Amino acid sequence: MAQALERHKRTMRKVLLKLLNIEDSEFIQVLLLLLMGFCIGIFLATYNTSMSALFVTAFDEATDLPLAMVGQGIVGIVITSLFSHYQRVRPYARLSLVVLIIITLSIFSLRLGYGLIPDKDMRAKLVFFGFMLMVPFEALVLLIFWGMIARIFDLKQQKRIVGGVDIGKGLATLVAFFGVIPIANSLMETIDLLEISFASTGLLIFVHILLVRNSPAINFVRMEAHEKTTGKLSIPQMFKDNYIIWLIGFVMIVTIAGNFIDYSFLNTATKQFPREKDLVNFIGVFQGITLVFSMLAQTFVGDWLVENYGLKITLLINALLLILFTVLTVLAGSFFGFTPGGDNNFIFFFMAVALSSLFFSALKDAFDEPTFKFFLFPIDKSIRLIVMTRLDGIVKVTAGMIAGLLMLAIDKAKFFNLLSFSYILLLIIGAWIYIIIKMHTKYQESLRATLEKTQQTNDMSSLQSADAIGIILEKELESDHPEKVIFILKFMEKTEPVLFERSLKKLEASANRKLRNFVSAKVKNLEASTIDSRLVSETTFLSTSSPSATDRPSARFNLRKDYTTVATENIHHEEVIKLAKSKKTGDRVMAAKLMRIYDHEETTRYLIQLLKDYVPLVKMEAIITARKVQRSVSWTVLIDLLASPEYGNMAAASLVECGDRILPVLEHAFYKSGQSELVMIKIVQIYGHIGSKSSIELLWNKINHPAQDIIDQVLLSLSYCNAEVPEERVPAIINILEIEIGDAAWDLAAMLEVDKRDETVELRASLKEEIRYNFNSIFRLLSLIYDSQSIELVQQSLDSEETEGKLFAIELLDMFLDENLKPILFPLLEDIPVTQKIAKLQNYFPRITFDHTEVLKHLITRDYRYTNRWTRACAMFALAHLENLDEKQELVANLFHKDNLLRETAAWALYQLDKPLFDRVSPRLHVDIKEQLEEKLGKIVLQENTDIAEELLYNRVLFLKKVALFNGVPGDILAEISDIIQPQSLPKGEKLILNNEEAQKCLFILAKGNLHTHNAEGKEVNLNEAATFGSLLMMDASKTYDEAIASEDSLLYAIDQHEFFARMSTYPELVRGFIHNVNVAFDYKSLDIEEPLFEIDL
Repeated sequence: MAQALERHKRTMRKVLLKLLNIEDSEFIQVLLLLLMGFCIGIFLATYNTSMSALFVTAFDEATDLPLAMVGQGIVGIVITSLFSHYQRVRPYARLSLVVLIIITLSIFSLRLGYGLIPDKDMRAKLVFFGFMLMVPFEALVLLIFWGMIARIFDLKQQKRIVGGVDIGKGLATLVAFFGVIPIANSLMETIDLLEISFASTGLLIFVHILLVRNSPAINFVRMEAHEKTTGKLSIPQMFKDNYIIWLIGFVMIVTIAGNFIDYSFLNTATKQFPREKDLVNFIGVFQGITLVFSMLAQTFVGDWLVENYGLKITLLINALLLILFTVLTVLAGSFFGFTPGGDNNFIFFFMAVALSSLFFSALKDAFDEPTFKFFLFPIDKSIRLIVMTRLDGIVKVTAGMIAGLLMLAIDKAKFFNLLSFSYILLLIIGAWIYIIIKMHTKYQESLRATLEKTQQTNDMSSLQSADAIGIILEKELESDHPEKVIFILKFMEKTEPVLFERSLKKLEASANRKLRNFVSAKVKNLEASTIDSRLVSETTFLSTSSPSATDRPSARFNLRKDYTTVATENIHHEEVIKLAKSKKTGDRVMAAKLMRIYDHEETTRYLIQLLKDYVPLVKMEAIITARKVQRSVSWTVLIDLLASPEYGNMAAASLVECGDRILPVLEHAFYKSGQSELVMIKIVQIYGHIGSKSSIELLWNKINHPAQDIIDQVLLSLSYCNAEVPEERVPAIINILEIEIGDAAWDLAAMLEVDKRDETVELRASLKEEIRYNFNSIFRLLSLIYDSQSIELVQQSLDSEETEGKLFAIELLDMFLDENLKPILFPLLEDIPVTQKIAKLQNYFPRITFDHTEVLKHLITRDYRYTNRWTRACAMFALAHLENLDEKQELVANLFHKDNLLRETAAWALYQLDKPLFDRVSPRLHVDIKEQLEEKLGKIVLQENTDIAEELLYNRVLFLKKVALFNGVPGDILAEISDIIQPQSLPKGEKLILNNEEAQKCLFILAKGNLHTHNAEGKEVNLNEAATFGSLLMMDASKTYDEAIASEDSLLYAIDQHEFFARMSTYPELVRGFIHNVNVAFDYKSLDIEEPLFEIDL
């Protein structure tokens, strides 16, 4: 029995969590807030109804009501001013408790005094005083309620729970109007409703204490840190802020309009229902109907209006409808009369006034107040609570006082009557509409200014620099660490040669001697009159003795004693040609350099020979020369070199320097039959770096290329050169944008369909990375269509940890985004549950729901434009863990894939699930591939260990994820790195030499085992599994090793640096991640070059 009861409790708890859209940790607090809202609803309904009925019964509403409204304003100003002051200097929980106790004692005193005082006039004065307290009491309890929510929860939580809590308060008020008041009124006097008010405020105090006790963010004893951060803002300072003035104007004009409506309503209601009990019942039922209408409008219409028509239109609806009903009131009063008579035509005037009151009150709660909260977002968060408190308190009660004074003035003028209030109301509504329009304009301006201020505070990087490798590296050169700068320069030399040379010139006068010496050596080596002394002294024709002085180039070129500097005056092309034809490496290097100074038609064909030279150093110098002289005959050779990991970046830099002249040749190469995709991507990169009008046009021509990688690079290049989108190209960009949004929606749905199991951890992580790619592509596309600076602000705010930043960003996007894009983009960006995102996008991107097995199969077979190879491999891995899998055709198909990662993973999965099927289909594989797979799979099964890093490429990628140097690098890029790894076994006791030429070309990762070595400081170092080392990382003495000895049988992963840098030039994410991790490893200051990736709560 106890267990069943406990299960029932857990079930109910889960239902409530889902119903209220809250987290488990928020459960107690939200329940208490719901109870608090219920108590407030009962209190306001019973107190306001009783006081209103007693007042109109005891006083002349035509003359005394305006005076009472003035009194409400004066009392309200005093009380709310005191509350606003003390909330800055006292703990909010204690202050609000004291206020609630005072309200409870006041109600008790009113009820007790009314019962004990026999004098009718004194009772009337007591009612007048109670009526004056009605508005201040309402303002105070609502300030306390919303103030508690604002202090207990952050903005993200508030947005999620406020709707449910507000509905709880509304339901309580509904119960009071339809249940408590009619029943109580039939059994007791109107004044006795105060007893229910007293009981509800007493319960409210108890709930308030419980709420504070269960909320660590606030307490009764001391002010918390977030309460102390509230800034100071005097009332005169509020009126100096142009934006806040319009907010004040809106609150005041709506309040004044409401008071005029209430005045007409109470005047007509007392005439229609002269008996007190009838009036109380009518007010209760009428307010109940108003509340029902308000809740229905808020639930089913409010959000829809904001989403589809924006904030301005939503605010205007109430004002426009009020014009309609006010005109009907004027017509009814003019034709049927506005005073009771024997013909009963007064009912038409009364109904018109009642409808005005009903629609105004309902829509104010449903549309105006929730929408107005958005207008508070641009206000600095340090003063936002103060402004909110004063708008809901001092401003509202001041507006009520102003309305009362206007009514007194109108009442004193004898030529005005009840109908005159409707005419004046039309003028007020006109001012209301004008204020809405002006306030919305100021809101947009203030929103942009607030976002810009937020970005300055957060020190974000620009949108373009996120994918521009050159900009990333330039930013890192600002480091204070000379070793780090040297590392970046080496990096730059391999990936951005032109930028490398420019950076050397900037750093020539560096104050650091080590850096200055490095730069000086590099500058000297780039000069055409210098050559490496080792080449001169050991291998060059220049150092060879000859019997004839004329045959000695060393004499001809006047070599210095160090054999490194050459006099280049009066050079003849035949002498350069002689060097180019030499069998000695140093001679050919010198020839390549001299061709930069002495550019002659006769030497051009020898430059082509040097570009094809088998010695890397000669070829590199020849590429630099080709960049300097820009001879068209060298372009074809340079294009052929684009596919080379070693020379591709240098060749691309040479082609970029040629400018528009190279474009026709590159176009021909791009569309050459059988051209590799890598070369095509390089050509697209070159177009982006050229950045001319002609190159941008060629980029646009490739926007619909069938290969997704090329489209991605086209977009990167267009973004890099900040290209403007021609009008005729906008549909193509929007089409790609819709594809990206649809892809993101599909992946989001897949995230929910993939079960959370151990074998799906990597798959879910990969899907999340794909969603991040989608979001970054979306913003890159938006930056092409719209102002890139505005899009940059939006993206950075969405990426910020501040919830208000996300809300601001969506509002800013709403200002300029195409109406057709809003319904498909906003659900992705809004801070709502993923299930709601998918539901909203289902009409635009229909997708059937899959179970766990089905979604895995779809991920394996999905179009390659939408799902990368690593995600497919992860899906195969997860599929291999399913029991009783009937269909395995997806695995069989991938067994014949040309991609090693997919083929291996499919083979392993099929081997695990159904070895007989694997044995039947594997003979169709090429014999070499079949034998390799069978040997590898057999070894894994024999060892019963699927986590051996050297066995499967899939496991190799998992291992790379553990390597600190690749921390945060997406899995699909690590899969590319795994393709260029060369495993090297190192038996126990064997020595690895690290200072030879071959080893210095590699980056090493210790995959298994242990290495013992000494660093340049002489300290012993043990390198363990996942350690990285190599010449690239030898930036200081502690990380510099000449050799290492295997302490046990070890396995090394060697990555060729040229291959590695080639991947760098293709994947900016790898550059960002690698440099960031180097910063962490060497304790260098990170310069925030990591790409901001949109985080989504899954």
